[in-house]
Amino acid sequence: MVLPHTTHRFGTFGFVASVLAAVWLLDAGHMIFIDVFGDAARYSNRSLARPAMGLAVVLVTYCAARFRSQRPWLRIAAWPFAVLVSYLAFGAALLGISLLIRAIS
Repeated sequence: MVLPHTTHRFGTFGFVASVLAAVWLLDAGHMIFIDVFGDAARYSNRSLARPAMGLAVVLVTYCAARFRSQRPWLRIAAWPFAVLVSYLAFGAALLGISLLIRAIS
């Protein structure tokens, strides 16, 4: 038996997740820009934790909602670990971008 191919539509949930991710990316870009070209004492490297956590929560929540697992408890149990790993990855990436731009300018 062949199941029909279903396409995922980009609905309201996807739009909200995209807008939230864009807000967190703009916040991180603003912090990096102010740190490099403005008052360096205004933000510290720890300030990038807020947008990194925001991006991690938005991305993992969106992916967990779109992931069609047969076991919803698996998605619920794996969500905190996925957020932690994403948070560490986004934090390292934002810190690396900040240090790279600071070194270039």
